[in-house]
Amino acid sequence: MGQILKIEQLRVLFNSDNGQSIGLQDIFLELDEAEIGLILGKTGAGKSTLLRTILGTLSPNAEIASGSTVLVGNQNVVTASKKQKRKLYQGILSNMPQNPLLALNPTLTCGRQVAEVLPGNAKEKRQSVLNLFERVSLPQGSDLYDAYPHQVSLGQLQRVSLAMALASGPKLILVDEPFSSLDPGTTEKLVSLFEKIRDEGIGFLMITHDLEQVDRLADKWIWLDKGKIIAEGKTSLFEKEMHLPEQVQRVIKAHQHVKSQRVDDIIQNSIPLISLRSVAYRYLNRSFLSFRSREIKYALKDIDLDIYRGEVLGIVGTSGSGKSTLVKIIGGLLNDYQGERISFLHDGHYFDHVQYIMQDAATALPPRRSIGRILGDIISVHHPTSSGADRLHLKERLMQDVGMPVTTLEKSRFQLSGGEKQRILLARALAVNPQLIILDESLNALDRDVQKEMLRLIQALITKYDLSVILVSHDQLLIEHFCQRVIVMEHGLLKEEKHIKSGDQH
Repeated sequence: MGQILKIEQLRVLFNSDNGQSIGLQDIFLELDEAEIGLILGKTGAGKSTLLRTILGTLSPNAEIASGSTVLVGNQNVVTASKKQKRKLYQGILSNMPQNPLLALNPTLTCGRQVAEVLPGNAKEKRQSVLNLFERVSLPQGSDLYDAYPHQVSLGQLQRVSLAMALASGPKLILVDEPFSSLDPGTTEKLVSLFEKIRDEGIGFLMITHDLEQVDRLADKWIWLDKGKIIAEGKTSLFEKEMHLPEQVQRVIKAHQHVKSQRVDDIIQNSIPLISLRSVAYRYLNRSFLSFRSREIKYALKDIDLDIYRGEVLGIVGTSGSGKSTLVKIIGGLLNDYQGERISFLHDGHYFDHVQYIMQDAATALPPRRSIGRILGDIISVHHPTSSGADRLHLKERLMQDVGMPVTTLEKSRFQLSGGEKQRILLARALAVNPQLIILDESLNALDRDVQKEMLRLIQALITKYDLSVILVSHDQLLIEHFCQRVIVMEHGLLKEEKHIKSGDQH
């Protein structure tokens, strides 16, 4: 098989009012057909910039330096016209974005969106889509064809995105963080699909922070840091004989030994902040045999739980176990539950004391507002009598508390990395001065090194703001090293509760 991608001397610059900054420099990369290449590195290292360069979707303030070459097939993307780039997307190049909920049109069914790029009449298109759904191991293809994106699980949406990427018959698919929000079982299914499709002759260039997949998937890998390739190879990342840079070794060590700083012993009050008694949550679900008929399903059943002041509570479980439903009830986002939620919070509105941070930082922040405006909106509601100077001081203090420079207030969502967006969400939650913060799978999309930084930050904020924290994840090892108490969810039931001794936290 021939070469599908060749990058030489790639250099990308970003122009701003403060001058130019380097996004990528001196990138060399080759990939053959039916090979999988992985792009590794910390958040902000330039991974997404590299994929956007290949796709030709860099932001307007980006500039590709002269002498840069990005060959996809025989076409140089750097010098290609719009017409030539369109041809690339017709049988050569395709992509699978990180967040299918953002990438898919919420007003169209999954099947119609995949069908848009296919030839033929309506009946032929539908059959082609069903064939693609079968190819990516999506059962009940007819139901999924007529389902809207919000009606299917994230793991299914990832495979719908993969089906859409395959629809144009590409030779190379660019994939951005496909495993970041998936539980281990769903990740395994997706990994197996990538292997199967590679065996069919299609190549992948894939961003990931999931180091466990490197040995299994990668025919070659590169490690980016500050826009440069600092390490690359075709062998295992974990071979002792490999001479890797210090920053790479640090991330690998963090991956192998997931440890957070020891959390100070907290004496829990006898009276909890919030208590749940016999809480259940049910919903109408389409039946297995018909998309239109409905049946009652229980996402939660018979939940009794106390959340204490000053504790760090971990909630773990596989996808569909009821974790998010549980914390949305605790967070006040779902109120049509059965049972009782008893609040022992101070007087005032419930959301003055409880803040819920969504899983996906990108969709949680308005795209067209600056960070300063986003924080300003919250502050003006919760501190209506404060002066302009006081509000500015509070915004600057929040930036300092979450470890961000004050200049971040002038930026927008698209100018921030994944880890930076999560810090902004923390700042927005802290602006309310809450007693409880809920992080619903908020750290899963971050690499291990950034996860550790975020856990250290959260730990400091717990002490400074006298917070209680609920941390939701499918990463049980991460949870057990940070939380004093862990509950395990399974099929909507609270299956197990563990108390982690102080000495067990590292």
